Amino acid sequence: MIEEVAPEDWDALLAELALDDTYLRRKYVETAAVLDPGHMALLHADGTVFPCIVREWEDVHDVTGPYGFGGPVGGAAFYDAYEEWCRDQGVVTTFTWFHPRFQNQRYSGFHVEPRGGTVAWRLDEGDLFERLHRHHRRAVRKARESGIETRVTVAPADLSGFASLYERTMAEKGAESFYYFAAEYWQALAGHDWLVLFEALQEGGFAALPRDVLAGPRDRGDHPGPHRGDSHHLEGAGHRVGRELGAAGPRARARATLELVELLLTHLAGGVLADRLEDVLDGHV
Repeated sequence: MIEEVAPEDWDALLAELALDDTYLRRKYVETAAVLDPGHMALLHADGTVFPCIVREWEDVHDVTGPYGFGGPVGGAAFYDAYEEWCRDQGVVTTFTWFHPRFQNQRYSGFHVEPRGGTVAWRLDEGDLFERLHRHHRRAVRKARESGIETRVTVAPADLSGFASLYERTMAEKGAESFYYFAAEYWQALAGHDWLVLFEALQEGGFAALPRDVLAGPRDRGDHPGPHRGDSHHLEGAGHRVGRELGAAGPRARARATLELVELLLTHLAGGVLADRLEDVLDGHV
């Protein structure tokens, strides 16, 4: 049977179940609700949790996962109880991304559509740079030789510079209106210790401004997998980066993007990158 967890008990339950992950926490869902207004809920049944937003349309409801990663995390038995809960609540459809850290699409009761491939780098297996493919090591060296310096800010207080570049990139790509996030969203994100702002600097100016959400708890040493950066922000960095490095054409700009993002992620010692250059060009990182 599904129970809806009280807001004040939300994060405590996640910790109890060893599911203390940023994308599942109450504060993260609150930021996502700025983009997708609705009733925030943490559904729980037999050790499985599903953070979600319940939206109302006329006399029916739908459920969406918070912007980012999520889905039911725990086990397959949850889905029978969830189907019954949906009937009781008048929920007609559910949409969510699954979480690469938990691989919870493997036991999903939903219809699953795959995304583009990714390359994940583990953080707990020795020196990251030496374990990279030689192409990635070469890309990092090239960015360094171009005079790129990196700066990493945990819990940035101001995201206005990033938001400006992000919006310009969305305009260049002809993005749908949803992706033009209101100022309230950036304000809601700023200041949290699970948010990291990467800056690639060249001659004192910005060359790239991707951001990264730390997927697991930062205060423990048992993080099982890589951090995950937001796709549009990594893609958005590339167009400006490519121009500033003198790259001509979309593929050259995308390759410059990968080189700088690799450098940034190597600086932090973690991240997820596109498996294919075409993923970057199509915005599917």
